[in-house]
Amino acid sequence: MFELYQDNYFLPYYYTASPYYNISNQMQNNTPVTNDEIKWQLSLYSLIYDWDNLSIASSFTIKAFWQVNTSRPWFRSADYNPELFIAYKFSNEIKTTLGISHESNGKGDQFERSWNRLFANFKYTDDHFLFEFMPWIIPIKNNEAVEYQNDKIEDYLGREKITIGYKINYFETKLSIQNIEDLTRIQYTFSESIQFSNHYAIYFQYFYGYGQSLLEYNHFTQAYGIGIQFMEDKSNTTCNCNKNI
Repeated sequence: MFELYQDNYFLPYYYTASPYYNISNQMQNNTPVTNDEIKWQLSLYSLIYDWDNLSIASSFTIKAFWQVNTSRPWFRSADYNPELFIAYKFSNEIKTTLGISHESNGKGDQFERSWNRLFANFKYTDDHFLFEFMPWIIPIKNNEAVEYQNDKIEDYLGREKITIGYKINYFETKLSIQNIEDLTRIQYTFSESIQFSNHYAIYFQYFYGYGQSLLEYNHFTQAYGIGIQFMEDKSNTTCNCNKNI
């Protein structure tokens, strides 16, 4: 059985201030890249085995950028992120996770971007508040050809992510900060959702920094979009980030 994992959303309007023209134009035979596009993310997890406080689970997340306002619509970038992890629940509020994560864009050749990480996740959640600290290391380097394309990826995407979220009534605010050890390459993702049913919310997202997608890990931009977030079936007053794992 699959359940929602990270944020799941569909943004029919998403505007990138500074697209990575050099790379994108090469991929699509110089087809112009537009600033506005569709962005969506699907993220699910499934329990493999569950004890009282210990569980083993896997997850899969795909994040895609779809250029629809061109003569030939195409996916400018799509990142695929499977994970396998062990989660331990100290209490209903405090949980920790250890796992392995692979993320790649599946492009191949000179456009391939990927990295493998061992990560830990320390999380506190209640009905209204979330604090999450996720550090990682890169234990195994990719082969030389891929490593050349991913030169110093951790210097741009960092070695940790901190997420803070708060929900009051129908409004949920979330801020994720990545690469805090290098303020010149820090990354922010801010989101605001307004829940209008048990399953859906109006969703706004703002991005600032490097690594909007893996293909752009060393490219700086700002972007924002609005659309619909898909949510778990729960009370409108309960934080959507309070997962079972």
